[in-house]
Amino acid sequence: MAQEKQVQTLQNVKRWVSDTLTPMLAVICATPGGEEWLLQEIVRGIARWKDRHRNLLKQPPTRFHRSAGGHAGSPC
Repeated sequence: MAQEKQVQTLQNVKRWVSDTLTPMLAVICATPGGEEWLLQEIVRGIARWKDRHRNLLKQPPTRFHRSAGGHAGSPC
């Protein structure tokens, strides 16, 4: 049985990050130098973008702001 592929949206990516990555990111930020290391890795990651990453930025903004959940945007 073939599974239908879900369209990837920036909102879904934010939700995935909030649901799955934030606990480990918080651990990294809680260590000495962790926040600086994480920011460096984010900047380094830009060089690894593929079309699917760039396409997320081309999506029109959602009409109404909806939270992805979690504490996205909170300081580490």
